[in-house]
Amino acid sequence: MNCKSLIMNPCLSEEKGVIISMYNLDREDIHEHLELSKAIDTENIPFEKLMYALISFIYDKLFTKDNFQKLNIDSENEMMIRNYAHQGKAFLDKCIAKELLIEARVSAWETHDRLPRDSASRNLLRIIIDCLYDKEDSEFEVHGSGEILEVFFSLLLDLGNGYCNQFRCYLQQKLAQ
Repeated sequence: MNCKSLIMNPCLSEEKGVIISMYNLDREDIHEHLELSKAIDTENIPFEKLMYALISFIYDKLFTKDNFQKLNIDSENEMMIRNYAHQGKAFLDKCIAKELLIEARVSAWETHDRLPRDSASRNLLRIIIDCLYDKEDSEFEVHGSGEILEVFFSLLLDLGNGYCNQFRCYLQQKLAQ
């Protein structure tokens, strides 16, 4: 890897004592996260607003019939993945207690670990698991929205090419509202 392919990640803040990492700009997740951070202040997105945006993206873009077909996810895994996402949304909507969210998260991790490695079902479920954390358990006050976005972009890259760009565009539009 040469020096031209490395950048400093502006999504990590020196002020919070975080060590700045070097990344390859050719990776879609890093490139799109960098583009997003140029357009909006990714470090100061309120937790609830960020989580609603993540869940909305999942429902609007990832949970389409065409996308499930593209990813070759069978109907049984589709229903299981949708059920876990519903638990995350229900918690944000204050329809379930934190204890039920924790139960859903533990169950989702157990299911994730049983799915075949590198399968689209496992990768999509891993994205959903990120939405099964509350503000406290995600350590949002310590890590902030930038780190949640960094992980989300990375998980989208595991799902396939194009998802990171789709997410960046979606999030920019959603947060501008």
